[in-house]
Amino acid sequence: MFLFCSDLHSSEMDKTHKCYMQNRWLWMSLIISALMPGVIGSSMESNWVVHFPVNPIHAPRGSSVTLPCTFDFPNESGSRTVQSEMWCRNQDLCLTATYVYHSANIFPDPAFRGRVQYLGSLGSRNCSLRISKLRVKDSGVYVFRFITNHPVRKLPRQKGLTLKVTDAPGNTSVTVSSSGLIAEGTSVSLFCSSFNTSAHTNFTWYQRNETTTLRGTGQKLTIGHLSSRDSGLYTCVAQNIWGSDYANITLTIQKEKGNGSSSTVIIVFGIIILLTVIIAVIICIKRHMASKTFHRARNDNDNL
Repeated sequence: MFLFCSDLHSSEMDKTHKCYMQNRWLWMSLIISALMPGVIGSSMESNWVVHFPVNPIHAPRGSSVTLPCTFDFPNESGSRTVQSEMWCRNQDLCLTATYVYHSANIFPDPAFRGRVQYLGSLGSRNCSLRISKLRVKDSGVYVFRFITNHPVRKLPRQKGLTLKVTDAPGNTSVTVSSSGLIAEGTSVSLFCSSFNTSAHTNFTWYQRNETTTLRGTGQKLTIGHLSSRDSGLYTCVAQNIWGSDYANITLTIQKEKGNGSSSTVIIVFGIIILLTVIIAVIICIKRHMASKTFHRARNDNDNL
C-alpha cells in the first residue's frame, strides 16, 4: 500500500518532510485502528456486532440443536460487502487451524463433518448454525466471525455462545470423608460424583439394610451422632431426564471402647445388688421360720 502527498507551493525539503510526517501519521492510524478497533472511530465500531443468546444452551447427546445468531456492520456508503463467514469453537478471534463452518468450505473440522448446517447465506446477516447428532465433546464456546471488504475495520473479539451437551450420568462413585475407623457419636460425610452431570442432575441417598430408607438428597450426605443403626450399605443414585446411574458404599460404625467397659460394670453391679437382695430375703425367711419353730416348741413345753 502506498500513500502520496504533494505540496506545490513549498520547497523540495519542505515537501519531503511533510510527506514523511503525513505518511507516518496515516500508517500509525491504520495500525492503531487495526490493533485497537475501539480507539479510532468508536461510533463505527459500535455497529460491528454479533447477537447471541446470553444464557448457555443445553442439549442432550444424540439430538440436534440450533445456535441462533444474527450480525450487523456499518455500511453507510453501501459499498461494503461480506467476503466470508465462519464458526469456530473456543477461540474468540477464530484464529484456528480448522473451522466448525466456513463459507469458503476451507479447513473443516473433521469432528463436525456432515453434522453442521448453516442456516444463513453469505451477507444475509443470518448466521444461525444447526448441529446434529450431538456428542458430549461438542460442548464448548462457539464463536461466529465475518470479514468484509473494509480495509481497516474488523469485528471485535466475541464472547461467543456456550453449548453444553449433556448425557445420562455415568461412572458414578461415592467417597467418604473419614479415612479411618468411624466411631459411634462422631459424624461422617459421603460425597457422590458422576460424569456427564449438569445442573439438572439430582442425587438421592438410600440406606439399604433389612429395608431401604431414604437418607437425603444432594451430592453430599452428612450423618451426625452416629450409632450402630447407621451401619449398612449406602446407595447414591444420580439421575437426570436422560437416564440414571448409581454407586454403593458400606459404612461400619465401631462401638466406642468406653461403652463396653461401662456396660460390663453396670451389669456386674446389677447382679451384685440382685444377689444381695436375694440373700437378704432368704436370711429373713430363715429367721422367720426359725422364730416360728422356737415359739412352737416353747408352747409345747409349757403345755407339758
